[in-house]
Amino acid sequence: MNKIFSLLLIIICISCEPSKKSLSDIFVVTKELQAQQVEFEIDSIQNPFLMRYVNKKLVMCNVFTSSLMTVFDWKTGRYIMDFGTKGLGPNEFVNFNTVSVLGNKLGIYDNNKREFLYLSLNDSASISYTIIEIDENDDIIPFNIYALTEKYILATGLIKKGRFALFNNEGVLMGTFGEYPKSDVSDIASYTENAFAYQALIAYQPNKKKLAIGNQYGEGISFYNMNNILHPQLLKEYMMTPPHYIDASKGDRKSVTFQKDNICGFVDIGASEKYCIGLFLGQARVKGEAWRGGDKLLIFDWDGNPVKKIDLPQKYLQMAISDDKIILLGHDPKTIDFVVHTIDLSEI
Repeated sequence: MNKIFSLLLIIICISCEPSKKSLSDIFVVTKELQAQQVEFEIDSIQNPFLMRYVNKKLVMCNVFTSSLMTVFDWKTGRYIMDFGTKGLGPNEFVNFNTVSVLGNKLGIYDNNKREFLYLSLNDSASISYTIIEIDENDDIIPFNIYALTEKYILATGLIKKGRFALFNNEGVLMGTFGEYPKSDVSDIASYTENAFAYQALIAYQPNKKKLAIGNQYGEGISFYNMNNILHPQLLKEYMMTPPHYIDASKGDRKSVTFQKDNICGFVDIGASEKYCIGLFLGQARVKGEAWRGGDKLLIFDWDGNPVKKIDLPQKYLQMAISDDKIILLGHDPKTIDFVVHTIDLSEI
């Protein structure tokens, strides 16, 4: 009798133990797709950390190079030009971490100059600039700013009264919203810790007025209804694994240090008409190796429902979304040369 009781107790304890799911596990449908290689002037690719598709062009944003952006004709794969000088002068950049797309414009936030720039890439490949100076505010220090609509831009960063701040097209603060995903870590952390730990990638679908926020570290994603843009409503949120870090702040200098078991979540996130598409890894760093991008696509509808997981044939560094394709930048596993691959949106 005692043996039976002990066995039952073990079964109960095992069944009560919380399951450790990955964000990938919420997808019932998994598909493998072979990406198609496209002809591209790979010798003109410099050292990109980000790429975006805009107005039939593929723009690669570079790091540790004299020109911060390289433009290619998407149809032919041919190099068009470099632009973006590092500096404090007009139409120069000091530092930026992300680029958003609004119509035929790129939105770039220079967090050293505290300026948000719209760059219009015209058909002739000429570039025009529109600068929005962001209001000074002791309660908000933006890390990144994204273009949402012609009237509003969205900031992430050190924000005392929310996770996001909304500014108008004159740089005036209109309000804050959102909370950090609920976890044992975020509930007790300061807003500065959460801001550094839960660094966000943003995708916005303007026709559906839906916003997706993918976490770079840990495994989580949130969806908002932006019909009333001044009062967004949380639709759905998945928080599988929080970022693993320790507070490394010293005095007034705030920072965190990520642990060895910290998971790289979303590498990039983008918007098509029907889907939110995330390039995803979902793994901790292997000792001595860099993450080197994501090896799967997580596809959600704009209500936040998981649609499909696509296993990719290799890891990719960056992703961009054109009118009809997912564009992926990676390295050839044999030659280490850059390769540009595509997947038709109709295939997913």
